[in-house]
Amino acid sequence: QEKVLEVFTRTLPGDHPDLQWVRGNLALTIAAESARFPIEREGGRASTRETGKERCVELVLALCRAQTRAVREVLLSSPSREAEERCARLAEKLDISLSFAGGFGVFEPSRELEPAAFVLSESARGAAIVSAGLARKAPRAPRYGELREALVRASDELAAQAQKGTTSEAFDAARVRHETAERELIALAHELWGGKPGGVDLEVSTLAALLGAHAAAVSFRRFRAWQIEVAQDSEAGGNPVPRLVSTQRMCAFVVRGGPASAASQDPPEGLALVDLGPIEPIERAVESWREAIGVGRERGVASQASGPDLVRTCGEELRALIFDPLVAALGDARRLTVVLDDVLHLVPLGALPLGNSEALVGDRWMIETRATLGELLSSETAPRGDALLALGGASFNVEPVGLSETDVASIEAQRPTEVATLLRGGAWERGFEPLTHSGDEARGIGALYTEIFEEERPSLVLEKRKASRAALAELAPKARFLHIATHGWYASESIRSWSDPKPLDEKSGLGLRMAGEEQVRGMRPMLLCGLALAGANLPENAVGRAPGLVTAEELAALDLSNCELA
Repeated sequence: QEKVLEVFTRTLPGDHPDLQWVRGNLALTIAAESARFPIEREGGRASTRETGKERCVELVLALCRAQTRAVREVLLSSPSREAEERCARLAEKLDISLSFAGGFGVFEPSRELEPAAFVLSESARGAAIVSAGLARKAPRAPRYGELREALVRASDELAAQAQKGTTSEAFDAARVRHETAERELIALAHELWGGKPGGVDLEVSTLAALLGAHAAAVSFRRFRAWQIEVAQDSEAGGNPVPRLVSTQRMCAFVVRGGPASAASQDPPEGLALVDLGPIEPIERAVESWREAIGVGRERGVASQASGPDLVRTCGEELRALIFDPLVAALGDARRLTVVLDDVLHLVPLGALPLGNSEALVGDRWMIETRATLGELLSSETAPRGDALLALGGASFNVEPVGLSETDVASIEAQRPTEVATLLRGGAWERGFEPLTHSGDEARGIGALYTEIFEEERPSLVLEKRKASRAALAELAPKARFLHIATHGWYASESIRSWSDPKPLDEKSGLGLRMAGEEQVRGMRPMLLCGLALAGANLPENAVGRAPGLVTAEELAALDLSNCELA
């Protein structure tokens, strides 16, 4: 394997998949041999596991850094959907990196792997968001408006074709137009930023310096932890036989703010990798706590919660699993920037109770949640205008109405039943139930905004028939703050993703081929989920569009370059 690696290193690009496979496989082989034969004598000199560990660290470091370079190239050249898929594949090597950082069941933990694993983890996270963000960095360019309009048209065309059905050829042509517009926007942003847009080249030292004193960043990550177990095989004469096993675990990277010089050490002084243990106990604790606080289906008002003792007990158990192990690494930090993963997206960390106190985690630490830590490095243009747009209490059973001139003028910022076919067979095949309290939610936010800023900033609350897809598309680009209180939706499982490896007959009992309409939808999973607005319970109109269903593809195409918080 060493000879194969030598040849591949000379002849292949550093991030070539074959070269990466050889690096990972050689590291696994060395770890297995180190587990079987911890100490050997060669020429009178002792060769221990330490030698194997050093070689494994060298191989995994090279693998990690090459994957990170590949991720960055993808982010700078690919449209959002393609970037998400390619980065997800590249991030699969993170399992090996984190496993070797923890020792792989054979060695002592390798702190020198933590910075490279962290950079790969954060670089590949939220690739679609990062790619779309790059595309929004070009609003000052003359061609921006033209390309943005082309992207919106292509997104609307994709959604219409997915809902009414079309041929694969027509869908593919629409997809190409959509991705071409995205690529051109990214290239335009790349050109304007001199080839180095912020938020892509993430490094520990830069992040630590940006965070500053008394601050820290916490990035959770679920991963498959691999390790070598050695058993005595009676059939092999009692010789040790290594076995590769895995478990799903949760970990967290903690980066403490401070001078760049401290974070540039090797390994960085302010970076820590904290193992939070297997994922199953965390999942159970999250479910128990959410049940205790009365999380229900309705928005805008809580369901009947359990007694305070049960809420506190469940909250403390959850905090002990996911937050207490981080406290030592946080040091004197009081401001936390947190990136959640997997089931932790359901947990507002600041609402967890502190032990032996009536206080909450949010009373001791100021917590800000981000999609990726790369967002902190991105130089965003300051939003123009101060408008708030809040949508809630949408009327799902009637046709939406257009905006009045007064509605549009009120938010103007200084500018740079029978349901849709797509929903049948799923959770909403009988339509969306009214969210009676979401209107109260939207009005409450609008009233609070007006109270705080005393009429200095405009706000607009849209309810009932005015909480429409058209209103969102028209007014969202003008809003600095956007709040939407409504149903989310996703298509039935019988509509497969294009990459779904499971056969159709596993779900339906029939061995039929996918219909053309299903094939079209499956090519673009972001057409299979989204938000429900006014008219969502109505069937498709004459051109095949469900008037109240907004797809994730359309949401991703919204121009939110002026939006600070949504």
